Amino acid sequence: MKFYIEIITPMGMFKGEVLDGSEEEYETIKNSVKNVFKDDFFEADLQDGSYITLNNVIIQQSIFRVIKH
Repeated sequence: MKFYIEIITPMGMFKGEVLDGSEEEYETIKNSVKNVFKDDFFEADLQDGSYITLNNVIIQQSIFRVIKH
């Protein structure tokens, strides 16, 4: 199964690297995204090969989606 995280921020939309994992790994990612709003920052590799770091101010204004690909 393939899946990725999509992050919608006030500065634009970002698509995380596509991961190839099991249903259990997909559920783990979903559960970890639930806690992202408690963290000081979020970092991810993106589909276009770039890397992003978001601070807590941006995280609080963002939507995180876990999408099956």
